[in-house]
Amino acid sequence: MYPSKRRYKVLITDDGLDIGGKEHQLSLLAKYLPNEWERKVWAMNGGPNHENLLAHNISSSVRSRKWRFDISPAFDLWKLILDWRPEIIHAWGWMGCIAAAPLCRILGIPIINGVIRGSNRPLRWTQSLGQWLSLKMADGIIANSRAGLEVWGITNKNGIVVYNGFDPERLKLLKQSNKNGKFTVVMVGRMFEEKDFSRYIDAARLVSKEGGSWRFLAIGFGPERSKLVASAKDLIEMKILEFPEAGMEVIPLIDSADVGVLMTTPLIYEGCSNAIMEYMGLRLPVICTLGGGNQEIVIDGQTGFLIPPGKSEALADRLRFLYENRDLARKMGDAGHKRFLQLFSAERMVEETVEYYNQYK
Repeated sequence: MYPSKRRYKVLITDDGLDIGGKEHQLSLLAKYLPNEWERKVWAMNGGPNHENLLAHNISSSVRSRKWRFDISPAFDLWKLILDWRPEIIHAWGWMGCIAAAPLCRILGIPIINGVIRGSNRPLRWTQSLGQWLSLKMADGIIANSRAGLEVWGITNKNGIVVYNGFDPERLKLLKQSNKNGKFTVVMVGRMFEEKDFSRYIDAARLVSKEGGSWRFLAIGFGPERSKLVASAKDLIEMKILEFPEAGMEVIPLIDSADVGVLMTTPLIYEGCSNAIMEYMGLRLPVICTLGGGNQEIVIDGQTGFLIPPGKSEALADRLRFLYENRDLARKMGDAGHKRFLQLFSAERMVEETVEYYNQYK
């Protein structure tokens, strides 16, 4: 009888498990890690992705702060580390990384830092300082774009790029046909100031004034949602623009579209956008803001178009072009899908992450 293969322990930490691209990728990694890795997830706040982890029988715990400067979650994290003794900690949030670092130094446990998910430093100085400190405390760094590493001055010696992955099980949610006859445009994202839904709405207003059969979907949640809905009242009443409630899963709504859009403000650029990845996976040509990791993913003129930030006229112009050239739009979508298969499989994302873990265990 052969001895059983040893299992290694990885503790995955984050500052919260709400709905978002980072949290979705954390859950995907925890779900598909190979059996040789025993995994646990610890977070400082719960949310829908906590329920998602529990639904897949992934051990996870939440220790929320009682007030802003409450440090008691750090002691809870230390107790977990002392009791469980992981070989590696993969920190997706800067607060958890900083909290774990002192004890990890004493115990000799390496920390992999995964906080770089965009290609700008945070606008708030407290978050920027926190991320910088967490990167300094880490043994290794995984970002989801080259642009993200560059903005923090991280070299290939200290960090690697692992692009986001796509869970193939999500495709089971698709219907045989989800089109409704109108030329449908979709934008998915958190409705914060950084995601430029305002320029998206402006472009919808510009092209719809010229006639044609248009349908626009604005999908997301956040503090800007009510203001955006109010600003688009005319388009909503004309049934040109909709704000559907998507919950945790947007795939069926994206599948109803002909074009995927992602606009961001000039101050914020994406790392590896989940929304763009999902558009490409469903064979949509992509129109997105030039900058950050977007130009690592979208090939201008082949899989979609890269346009300057803050330019609703540029977005409207590209939408008109695709509206009038449907065959070319489909070819762009097919080219994007081929690129999606190369870059965004969950299997590739997990394999590259585990390969990096193996350097430290």
